[in-house]
Amino acid sequence: MKKVFALLMILATVSVACKNSARSAKAPAPKDNYSETNYTGDLFFKMERTPCFGRCPVYEVSITPSGEVTFIGKHFVEMQGTYKAQVSEFFLDQIADYARKINYFEMEEKYDSEVTDLPATTTTLWLNGQMHSVYNRMGAPQELIAFEKYVEEMIFEIEGWEIVEMTEQRQ
Repeated sequence: MKKVFALLMILATVSVACKNSARSAKAPAPKDNYSETNYTGDLFFKMERTPCFGRCPVYEVSITPSGEVTFIGKHFVEMQGTYKAQVSEFFLDQIADYARKINYFEMEEKYDSEVTDLPATTTTLWLNGQMHSVYNRMGAPQELIAFEKYVEEMIFEIEGWEIVEMTEQRQ
């Protein structure tokens, strides 16, 4: 009976984790002075969502310090294939502000469990000469989960995507 209950709990967790519905993550207030942020290097932010046994969105997104966004949609996302867009420094500042608010650079590098069929999200942020990456499959703080959802919403709301390479729809 305990095994059945544990299996049901895992399935419920997967179901909740895979929903790609409207998010309610609260954004930090934008700063008035952006001069303290140093956007240099090849990348500013990267996020990857991995598959599950359900219909979890699977994609990679990377953002350069100049605001070039590359989105590679793999499964269960509207944009399948490789897309590019350009965002403003304000867009980058919103991500940086949220990361500071939740002390992203102080978070553990890995939140995981022995259950291997759950989707995972890896986020990596390069900011002011520092780099920090967090792998989240299970057990992460709510602040990290909200951060992931916040960035995902921002990405999916970008206008002006240009298709670079289409892939076959496999859903």
